[in-house]
Amino acid sequence: MRIPLFAATLTVALPALAHHGFTGRYDTTTPLYLQGEVTSAVWGFPHAVLEVTLAADAAIPAVLADTFGAGLVPLTDADTVTVEFPPVAEFNDLEDRIASGDSISMVVLRNCDPPNQLRAQWVAPAEGEPVLRSRIWQDEVAGC
Repeated sequence: MRIPLFAATLTVALPALAHHGFTGRYDTTTPLYLQGEVTSAVWGFPHAVLEVTLAADAAIPAVLADTFGAGLVPLTDADTVTVEFPPVAEFNDLEDRIASGDSISMVVLRNCDPPNQLRAQWVAPAEGEPVLRSRIWQDEVAGC
């Protein structure tokens, strides 16, 4: 009787491990800047996830070069992107400040491993102060 219970536990745990960003590597050599309109905002455990329709003319604010360096480039290889927030309080606290239809600016890192999800590092909602991730929550690498 213990074997089926053990097997059931594995089948529940494995999909969660396969999903989690901690198993991926995020490229710090090319942080990506995006501006756009939030088309969907889902706030839940373990991550908030935003769908953003990108602006064609995103201009990187000069102040971000001091934080993210010369490697920061605009995200231009898609019209709409999905961005995952790390499971940290400062980003979860943005739930009351970000909704569908809002303008947003972000700096994200791309996961080296498929499906190459984008993980937010800096978020500037339409209202209020931007939020910078306070600590590393994923495996960051210098190039994929």
